[in-house]
Amino acid sequence: MAGAEKRRPRRGFGTIRRLPSGRFQATYVGPDLGRHGAPFTFDARGYAERWLEEERRLIEFEEWTAPAAREAVKQRNESSPSGRTPPSGSPGEHYDPTL
Repeated sequence: MAGAEKRRPRRGFGTIRRLPSGRFQATYVGPDLGRHGAPFTFDARGYAERWLEEERRLIEFEEWTAPAAREAVKQRNESSPSGRTPPSGSPGEHYDPTL
């Protein structure tokens, strides 16, 4: 078979493709029947496979939410420790233990 492309065994969940940059992109069809991709690309195929395994585990344990929704919550929580901006003049804002 001259010129036959070497193929990997078929995955049971999700797809991984190698990008022209050499990085890997992982996607899958979620319970909402939409295609979802990782919010980032991976240096190695193994990292992409582990990300897909974790997504599959979340689905199996019914703890899944879309990766984009999780990323939005994560960014919102990183901007403020409580997930929201505290009002100015809150009681503990100017606490001075020496008083």
